[in-house]
Parts: sequence; C-alpha cells; structure tokens
Amino acid sequence: MLATKTPLAARYLRKLDDINDQLCFNAFAAEVVAGQVTPMVMSEPEAFTTAAFPSNPHASRIHRRLAELPTFQADAMSQACANSLQVGSEHLQAYFDDVRKLGVGLLGGEVARRDDDEGDDERLQRQLKAWSGACPSEIFATAIYLRRRRNHLVHLHEAPASEMRNFLGAGATNLLRFWGKRPTELLGFDFAESALDRFRIEDGYAVMNLMRVCLRKVDVAVAAVLPVEGLARRAAAEVLNRDGKLRGAPPYVARKLRATLKMDYGSQVPREMAERIAAEVTSR
Repeated sequence: MLATKTPLAARYLRKLDDINDQLCFNAFAAEVVAGQVTPMVMSEPEAFTTAAFPSNPHASRIHRRLAELPTFQADAMSQACANSLQVGSEHLQAYFDDVRKLGVGLLGGEVARRDDDEGDDERLQRQLKAWSGACPSEIFATAIYLRRRRNHLVHLHEAPASEMRNFLGAGATNLLRFWGKRPTELLGFDFAESALDRFRIEDGYAVMNLMRVCLRKVDVAVAAVLPVEGLARRAAAEVLNRDGKLRGAPPYVARKLRATLKMDYGSQVPREMAERIAAEVTSR
C-alpha cells in the first residue's frame, strides 16, 4: 500500500496551528477591547488613554485620544495578520525543504537549485515532477504567492515587485477560480488585491487555511511517490537505533516497523516484506 502522509506534515501543521491560535486570540482580544472602548469613544472621544485607563500600566505609553483607538486597533489587527503570514510562510518553506530531502534520501535524483531567488516551493515542485509525482500546480502557485507576499512585507516594498505584479492579473484569476471550487474557507480573500501590506482579520484566517491545505496536499503527493520498502528499511534502522538489544528479535522489529509505517506514513507494509527486512537488518 502506498504511503498517504509523512511524519513531517504533523510536525509542521502543529506549528501552523500554533500561529493560527495566536491570531485567533488577537482577534478575540480585539473584540473585548472594542466592547469596552467603543462606548467611551462615543462619550469622551477627546479623552486620553492615560486618564481614561489609570490602572492600565500601558495606557501612558500609548497616550492617544480615545477617538484614535479604533484606527490603531485596525492597524494592529492588520499587523498581526501580516506577522502570521510571515512566520507561517517560513514554516511552510521549511517543510517543503525537509520533505524534499526526505524524498531525495529515498529516491535520489536531486534537482539542483536554479538560482538564489528560487523558493523551496518551486524547487520541490520541480523535484516532484522529476519523481513523476502529481500535485495541482495551483497548490504550488498559492505557496509561491504567499512567499512573495511575505517578501513584500519583509523587504518593505512600497509597490509590488515585478513577479507579483505579473501574478496579480491572470495568476490571481486562476487561483480565485481554483479555490472557488473547493471547500476551503477563504472568507472573501482576494488574490488580486494590490495592497499587499493590508489585511482584514478574515484575510489572516484565509492565509492560515491556505497554508495548511497546501501543506496537506503536497504531503499526500510526496508520500505517494515514496517507496514502501525504502520506508520500511528506514523504520527498521530507527527501531534498532532506539534499542540495539532488538537485534536478537527480528519478529519484534518486523512488528515495530509495520506499526511505525502505519502511524507515520499511513502505509500498510506486507508482513512478508517486514519480516524479510527485519531478518536482514538484525543479522548485520
């Protein structure tokens, strides 16, 4: 049975989930603050935070009129979304690099990096093609878009770079059409939006959803090309590395490697293959 996942997916999805949880908390806190501040803005718009919140040790650091707080809050929420995109994109690219190395270790045929500007997403896409793997090109196009938008934020570009400008036309339309046919919640996210440094909270949620879906889809595609026997040999070696005493117990090694592949890769290793590999590795 072919592998249906890799253990790398769970590791990196946890990282993305943590980022999403922080984003959700920021949105929750913003609503709590808005509920308290909005009535005060209506009644005392010219009052300063220092006087309006005397028990808050941070009020004097802001020291702004209450009427300004809604704008500050919107900016803070936009920045929280931008931060989520930046950190999430770093994790996504790290996953692409790690899963490519996993495949190279089992399949070989490593493709060389084209240039310093090539992302790990683009390199993995070429690598997967070299392995005759299949994954919708729009999945990689989405990851590339998110990376380039992250670059726009990190490098403080005032206008979209040439690659992003080119994408905002047909590329954006293609992704809107692609994701529009899928159940992923985009909450009105617009790939054609040219204000790359501004986010609604819904945009932040959409970005995190896109990252997680892209990671899962790519993981399934890579897992499908991994050789089961190669995975079984890797698992057997890991079992022995954890407990060298098992060299005298090939049946136990066979059971452990089958359980490992089922849990980590979703693959059911034939009993005969597991026993053969266990006998080989324990006899060395």
